[in-house]
Amino acid sequence: MEVREQEVPVELDWVTERSKCEVKAAFESLQEGLAHDVEQYKVQPNFGGEISHAYEPNWMIRVSKRKYTHKAVVFKVKGDHIEMQHEGIEDSEAAKVFPILTENGCCKFRIIRGEAEETLLPWQLRRRALEPVLFGHETP
Repeated sequence: MEVREQEVPVELDWVTERSKCEVKAAFESLQEGLAHDVEQYKVQPNFGGEISHAYEPNWMIRVSKRKYTHKAVVFKVKGDHIEMQHEGIEDSEAAKVFPILTENGCCKFRIIRGEAEETLLPWQLRRRALEPVLFGHETP
């Protein structure tokens, strides 16, 4: 399926959209998406291991899996951004995640890890976060 960038709307209540894209609002939305993703994973035929999902409002989300080893991803609110850190995954470094309102009125996430920077849709960020924990490998 081809995904095209949404066209710039002629009119947009950008103040409302921008407020939905503030760190705490984006964090809450991220939490809802992660909870949904974890539940979807649990109903898959290849589900294996013990999955735990912890959430402390406005502060921390932790998704972890135990099968043969322990792997986890932790999100923490850090002022103007969200920190994302994998645990039990080789060569992973913390990433700073900034919610941004794009020119077409869409809330996306700018991820900065070391010198690398990219902008992702919410589902793409969740995939980057959960794929190495749930499936054992990272998205290229």
